[in-house]
Amino acid sequence: MDQEFDIDGREKILIAGVESDDPRGVTGGTGDFRDARGEGTNIKFKDVGPVDTVPADTFDFTIDFNLTGALGPPIV
Repeated sequence: MDQEFDIDGREKILIAGVESDDPRGVTGGTGDFRDARGEGTNIKFKDVGPVDTVPADTFDFTIDFNLTGALGPPIV
């Protein structure tokens, strides 16, 4: 599964992997993350119900990024 993360106005980080993968590989990005490589680790997803009945903004998902090549300040 490919996912993208919009990092607070700094553009996107793209990762790939299946739901059970930890870590997931960073496959690229845009903006400050256009040359980023690395991985997303410590992935936690809180299941709040069926995807088709729960608004997307109610999901609880966390991921730590270990990146090289990213520009700008660290992600916190």
